[in-house]
Formats: sequence, C-alpha cells, structure tokens
Amino acid sequence: MIITDAPVDYHGKFKGCSHMISDLVGQAGRDELMAFARRIGMRPEWLQKPGTKHEHFDIFGERRNRALRAGCVEVDRKRMVEVFRAKAAFIRAAIGADGDDVNYKGHTIKVDPFRHAFVVTVTGPLIPCSRSGTFATQPQAIVYAKQKIDDAHRETEQRP
Repeated sequence: MIITDAPVDYHGKFKGCSHMISDLVGQAGRDELMAFARRIGMRPEWLQKPGTKHEHFDIFGERRNRALRAGCVEVDRKRMVEVFRAKAAFIRAAIGADGDDVNYKGHTIKVDPFRHAFVVTVTGPLIPCSRSGTFATQPQAIVYAKQKIDDAHRETEQRP
C-alpha cells in the first residue's frame, strides 16, 4: 500500500509537504512506489534517499491531491515510523547493517549516501588501499563489497 504522512510546512520552502512511501519492504516496495509515482506523473529521479529505509517521494500541492485520489492513504506518524522500522529490519537481515560500517572477514565496509546513490569503500588486510564503487541501493553496495573481499581471499588462497 502507498502511504503518506500529514502535510508539514518546511521553513517556507515547501508548503504542505508530505512523504510518500510504500509499506512493503525491499524491491517489492521500491517497485510499488515507482509504479504509483509514474501513475501520478512523478519522475524517477525525484525519489529521495533511494535504497534506504527512508526511501520516499516528497509530495505537495496538486501532486499530493492526485496521490490521494489515486489511492495513497494518509497515515499518522506512528504508522510511518513502524514502516521505517520494518524496512530497517529488512535491510539489516539482508546485508547485516543499517547504515553503520560492516565488518566482514576482517575488513571494514563503509557505505555513504552521495547524491542519489551510495558509495562503498572497503579497507582491510587483503585490500590495504580502499576500493570503491557507486551503487543505486545500499544492499547492492554491501553485496559488491563482500564479493571484492571474497575475491581477495580466493586470490590469496590460490597463491603458491
């Protein structure tokens, strides 16, 4: 289900702004949110904090009205927090972290949001200088980093 919180005025910049999210976790939630957003005329690049527990679209004015008419349900703050917590638990279960550094086989994996992507940096004994990449979602960044660490371990084991 697509949900939104009550509208809030943000420092005079946005009047009556709300956050529109899916209450589903993982890729199913992203797919549902993106399909709904397209139906009400929103562009994919307007997605805020993609791949995180706080992934959302800002909606206000006529676009908020259009979302509500299309089936978006206004919920209270308590429900929004419940959904964010469920998404955080899903991310923790999927990748072993929730925005904190991840330790994996003696290496440190750091994932930082950067614009509309995530930058991952890996450091450790087999990867003395950091390797990094940019990814659309936090789970993709962690999976990439774990693969790099596993590759480094395999290379070390294959040396004579």
